[in-house]
Amino acid sequence: NADWKLTKHWVAKGSINIIQGRIQSSNEEYTEPLAHIPPTYGKIQLQYLQDNWDIEARYIFNGEKPLDEYGGSTDNPELSTVDGTYAWSTFNLYGSAHITDHIDIRLGIENILNTHYRPFASGVSGAGRNLLVSLNYALK
Repeated sequence: NADWKLTKHWVAKGSINIIQGRIQSSNEEYTEPLAHIPPTYGKIQLQYLQDNWDIEARYIFNGEKPLDEYGGSTDNPELSTVDGTYAWSTFNLYGSAHITDHIDIRLGIENILNTHYRPFASGVSGAGRNLLVSLNYALK
């Protein structure tokens, strides 16, 4: 994870996760993929912050995982395509505003490009383009 304060109002954030794992046979003749290791994934965010409001652009990505990198029955290869897990990415926008001392509003649009994707090891496709609206009232 990394955070960079670019200016007084601009902040960039990012993370990447790379996990590798293999099982070696007892006689060390071969190795095979360790079960349930996700492909490379991460996110990049850019935020603009003001006193009473902020906006954020977020890019989420997930790498591919070929079927020959699945390990054992616990990796659920039946939930993947014939090629394995495809790479995917989504673009998202969020904003929030502090209306009063008690009220905040949050808005967002996720998967702006309406990309079809399936998170690793999930038998369910991810959400298509969707709109988020939240009004929060805090007792103080």
